[in-house]
Amino acid sequence: LGWQLAARLTDRRAPTLSPGATQSWLLLSAVTAAAFCEHPWAGAALLIGTIAMLLTTNKVPRGATLWGMPLVAAVVALPLAGGSVLRSLSPKVQQSMVSLQHDAVGGAISTPELVLHGWLAEAGIVTLCLAAIGLAVGIWRDNQRHIMAGVVALLLLDLLPPLTSVVQQNEALRCLAVAAIAMAAGYGVALATLFLRELKVPMARPAAVLVVIFHCTIVAVTAEEAAFAADRSDHVAAEAWTDTALGALPTNASLVVRSGELTRRLWAAQQLDGQRPDVLVVSTYSGRSRSATLALLPREPSATQLLRDLVLTGQASEVALSDLADARPLLLEFDPTWHKNVLHHLRVDGAWLYYAPQSLGRSERKTKGAHTLAPNGRVSSLIAAANAPDTQSQHVVVRTLKQHIAALAAIGMRDAAQVVLNDVSEMAPNDPFVTGARLRLAHAARLSRRQRPVELRDLLRYQ
Repeated sequence: LGWQLAARLTDRRAPTLSPGATQSWLLLSAVTAAAFCEHPWAGAALLIGTIAMLLTTNKVPRGATLWGMPLVAAVVALPLAGGSVLRSLSPKVQQSMVSLQHDAVGGAISTPELVLHGWLAEAGIVTLCLAAIGLAVGIWRDNQRHIMAGVVALLLLDLLPPLTSVVQQNEALRCLAVAAIAMAAGYGVALATLFLRELKVPMARPAAVLVVIFHCTIVAVTAEEAAFAADRSDHVAAEAWTDTALGALPTNASLVVRSGELTRRLWAAQQLDGQRPDVLVVSTYSGRSRSATLALLPREPSATQLLRDLVLTGQASEVALSDLADARPLLLEFDPTWHKNVLHHLRVDGAWLYYAPQSLGRSERKTKGAHTLAPNGRVSSLIAAANAPDTQSQHVVVRTLKQHIAALAAIGMRDAAQVVLNDVSEMAPNDPFVTGARLRLAHAARLSRRQRPVELRDLLRYQ
């Protein structure tokens, strides 16, 4: 509705000062405010697209309409946003460990290359070519330029590197970008059909009909492939990972997690499924907030120093982790910024790194058997058995294995790191981390037979 209103108001043939135009401007402001309350980035996309249309036509509301639009937007936004504001002020919500905001914890960073790959997977190469033709012709024509300007604005919002790194694969922008591609492709098909109909050659009209049928076939095939790709009925690796990572922990254990997807998974398992309520899950990102402090301190006073370190420096110190490990069994997700003294307390324990209150010797760090997340393990086997690729679960497993390799190499467990590296190379043979880690471990083995530390933490940037 907002897009149709913006396109109609920015049409060069539409009157700017008329009762109907005034009502449309006020309705557009109300729709934009409602979109902001529903999803901030959806409202921002509508607003930016409208601004792009206005810039290409030099048509803006004037007089009382210009002053009435913010008033209408405020009247619409207040009741819609009131529930969220009041809910955030509730003490019970402030003390809850579950954060429903997507920006509360970190996640994977999207890049323009990944965005283009997502467009290709969602629309296909033929649809993208038709959309490019439609955009080029629409921008060249005066009567369609304002609509195509809004389409380009939506695409740039999803493609711009600063926004992709902040939004972190935002679903709203991606859906709007795919919708913009579909609009441009439909216009491209219309142009091709009209061009064939105007040709004075035999079989021109049947060719135009075949073009339309071909495009409908592409839509049907893409929808069918998307249905297969969206089928997650056999994706049970995430549940298996939760059982492995949460169910096998000691009683009254504590977990210090730094990645957003693992934090949300663990909190959801505790709050929604009731799994392991005795486990204390600490997110190093949300640990800097006041609400997390109010929730953690009553449960575990020994986490005071840890929370203080997270607020002041953003990372846990050796003293803070040792204090918490004295009170509870402590398991961690690897942090590449740890001091080398912290690494001497670690050993691999299942899907986590176990932190001992005291420094461990080489014999105490040795692991028995294969890694829990190895290719022949339960989680990796379920990932391989899925009909549709379970890329999210595989990414989590591969990233965890790489972190454990870096931890083992940093504490001088070169042979154990090589064993886990072989598992990673089997699951992700083209990962740049594998090549760099192999070269460094081989160079260290050639220089000395002793198990000396090998620095691999800088290679973890290839996530």
